[in-house]
Amino acid sequence: MTTVYQTQTEYSAHRGISQPRVSKMIRDGKLKGCIKKISGRKLIDRDLADAALEQNLDRYRNKSKSADKQPDERPNRKKKPTKEDRQRIIEAAELDPEQSLAESQRQKALYDAAIRKLDLDERSGEIIKKEDVEKQYFEIARRVRDSILNVPSRISAEISSMTDVHLVSEKMITELTSALEELSH
Repeated sequence: MTTVYQTQTEYSAHRGISQPRVSKMIRDGKLKGCIKKISGRKLIDRDLADAALEQNLDRYRNKSKSADKQPDERPNRKKKPTKEDRQRIIEAAELDPEQSLAESQRQKALYDAAIRKLDLDERSGEIIKKEDVEKQYFEIARRVRDSILNVPSRISAEISSMTDVHLVSEKMITELTSALEELSH
C-alpha cells in the first residue's frame, strides 16, 4: 500500500470540508503525527489523517451517547429556560407580556438613560453611594460617642468637690455643650 500525501487544499477536497477547517484541525492537534515535511512543504498523510479524524469522531460520538444516557450528571451546564420558566421570570419582574416591542424598546432606552444619568451624577459628586454615607455616619456617631464619654473623665474630679447641685448641673451642661460644639467644626 502506498502512502498518499496531500496538501491542505487537496485534503480538504478529499474530506469535503473547507481548507481553513483543515488548518484549524492541524493547529488544534487533531492531525498530530499525520503531517510530514517533504521538500520544504507540509503535506498530510491522507490515510493517517482519516484514521485520526475517525478516532476523534468515535470519541465524540461515545461522549454524546453517554451524555444522552445521563443528562443530569453533566456538570455546570446551564439548561435553557422553559416557556414556564420565562413566564415566571416575567411575572416576578412585574412586566406586561402583552406589551408591544416598541414599548419594550422605549422602556429599555429609558432604563439605559437613567443608569447613565445616575452614573454621571455619581461621578460629578451630585449623589453618593449608600455605603459611603453609612461609613461617614458611623464615623460621626463614633466621634459623638467618644466626645460625650470623655466628659466624665475630664470633670469628675472638679464635680466631686462641688456641693451645690445647681453648680454641678451647670458644669455638666457647659462641658456637654462644649463637646458637641467641638464636633460641629
